[in-house]
Amino acid sequence: MKILEKALLENDSAAEEESRNLRTKRCARKRAWCEKTENCCCPMKCIYAWYNGQSSCDHTISTIWTSCPK
Repeated sequence: MKILEKALLENDSAAEEESRNLRTKRCARKRAWCEKTENCCCPMKCIYAWYNGQSSCDHTISTIWTSCPK
């Protein structure tokens, strides 16, 4: 019985990790990084999410500078 439980747990954790990697990549709304526009903040939120393994970041560093109002 314990062998069966262990096998089921291993299968569940592998499926969970796979589904987490396949989920839609988007900007995380984890923190408000600046007091300007969402376009300015969104790349930083993506970078935060990418750093924490929650998402990939489709924006480049240059996007941060070009999308922020002066």
